[in-house]
Amino acid sequence: MSKYLITGTTTPEFASAMLSKPQNRFDVVKPFFDQVGLEIIDMFYTSGMSPNMFVICQGDSDSKVEALKSITHATGTYRDLSWSRIYSAQEYKEIYEYGHEIMAGY
Repeated sequence: MSKYLITGTTTPEFASAMLSKPQNRFDVVKPFFDQVGLEIIDMFYTSGMSPNMFVICQGDSDSKVEALKSITHATGTYRDLSWSRIYSAQEYKEIYEYGHEIMAGY
């Protein structure tokens, strides 16, 4: 399973909805992630301006993350959505070890 970092910026529509009905967004979006076939691991908001929303999730397909991003963008509650694969320190070391081996034979 690959891990992903999704980032975005909340919109005035997000703020209006939260002021009308404050709720734990992790609990709200978990069923959506489940339906798309992704496991949400954690969700963070910051006091920074942009981006100010960060989600860590895992799944077996980049396409699923892209679909989730597109659907979320269509809701209007976030803008500037993007995602990237993320790697543990050990995984990143292994990537560079592989690159090192390739370079040695070049």
